[in-house]
Amino acid sequence: MNFEDFLKQVSPKIGPKNAFDLARDSQLKALERVLIQHCGITQSQIDLALENELKQLSENIQNMPPLPNN
Repeated sequence: MNFEDFLKQVSPKIGPKNAFDLARDSQLKALERVLIQHCGITQSQIDLALENELKQLSENIQNMPPLPNN
């Protein structure tokens, strides 16, 4: 199923934002599956890379200046 057909089918039930979020999640799952099946990457390597990415993102966000008060 292509992306546009997916959006048309599920957006009425879950809304466009949730449909986009789920499509992105599906894309990531598909990439993981390809890496595992065709490139010899292990699930633990993917999990470690994700943990490292989340750590770096968290550190970057923590280093951001505070939001201005309205």
